[in-house]
Amino acid sequence: MAFRRNAGHGSLATTLSAVDLDFARQTLVSWELLLASNIQAQACAFRHTQYEMLRRSGQGLTWEIHATKSDSTNTNATSSHKAYCAEVVSIFYQDAELPPVEGARELRSYPDVLPVAKPCGAVGCRAMVIKQLQSIGVIPWHLDWRDVDGHGIPENLLHRRHIRVFFFGSDAGGEESGNGQDLDREMADDPSTFNFRNYCYKHQAQLMVVRQLKHLGSYWSSLAKVANCLRSPNGSTDMYNTYARLVSQARADVCAISLPARPLRGRWDAVTHSETKLLLCWRHELPQVFRSAMTRHCNRLKSATEWWSLELDQSEDDSSQLGRWASEAVAALESDAFFGCNSL
Repeated sequence: MAFRRNAGHGSLATTLSAVDLDFARQTLVSWELLLASNIQAQACAFRHTQYEMLRRSGQGLTWEIHATKSDSTNTNATSSHKAYCAEVVSIFYQDAELPPVEGARELRSYPDVLPVAKPCGAVGCRAMVIKQLQSIGVIPWHLDWRDVDGHGIPENLLHRRHIRVFFFGSDAGGEESGNGQDLDREMADDPSTFNFRNYCYKHQAQLMVVRQLKHLGSYWSSLAKVANCLRSPNGSTDMYNTYARLVSQARADVCAISLPARPLRGRWDAVTHSETKLLLCWRHELPQVFRSAMTRHCNRLKSATEWWSLELDQSEDDSSQLGRWASEAVAALESDAFFGCNSL
C-alpha cells in the first residue's frame, strides 16, 4: 500500500490490464502485498547490514546521512482524513580506506503510510517520523547506533568517530515547524549528530498566495465558481457553442476549446492556470457569453425544452433561470474589481 501510493499508484492491476492478462482481484491484492512487504524487508535488511558493517569497521571516520521528504495528503477530503507519506534516502560510508564516492552506499525507500491523528501537533508529527524511519531500518537520532539490542555499548565502540546527519524536508505548517524546533533541541547535546530542516519553497509560495487570497475577500470563491460552472457536465460544451454563435468560431477555438483548471485552495499553480484561461477571454465578451451559456445549461437541467432558439437579450432578462452558483459567477464576471484582481 505504501509503495503504491508513494510511487504514483503504479499497481499490478494496471500493469496486467495493459498486457491484457486476466487475474482475480484477490490474487492481485496478494501479489501487491507480497511485493510491498518484500520491498520493505529489503530496505530493512540493507540498513541492518550497513549498521553491522559500521560496528565492525576500523577506527577511521565514518558517517551516515538520512534525507527525508514527508507530507500529509488527503485520503478523504470530506471527512478530513489524511495520510502521512515519506521518502527516505540513506547514505552510509563505513570504509575509511576508500574515497567517499567509492565507499558510500545509498538506498531510496518509501516507509509505511500512516494515518494522521486529529489533532496532530509537533509531538504527533515527531512520533510519525520516528515510526516511519524505524519501519525501514533507520536508527533514529534518540537511539545509540552502537547499542545492539539494548545490551549496552561495546568497549571497542566507545570512542568511535561517527557522524550522523538528518535532513528533513517538509512544508512550514504548525506541526512541522514545532517538530523541527523539538528536533533541534534533542540533537543539540550530541556533537556528532546534525539536524537540517529545509522547508519546501513551493509550499512557502503557496502560503504567500493564501494570505493574498484572504485579503481579496470573495475573489477566490468567485474564481472557483466560474471554473466549476464551466467544468460541470455539458457546461464546457454550452460555453463553446455559445462563444461560436455569439462571437466567432475563431474566438471559441481560443477561449473555450479546453476546460479551465479547477483552482485548489492555496495552490498557486492551479489558481494561475485558472486565471490564465480567463485572461484569454476579452473583458467585453466573456460576461455576455457566460451568462447565455449558463442560462441554457441550467434550463437544460430543469426542462427538456429546446432553448437554442433564445436570443441573447432574452437569456439576459431571464436571470431567474440561473442557479445560485451561476448567478454569483455571472455577477463576478460583470464586476470590474474581479477582472482587476485577475489581471494582477
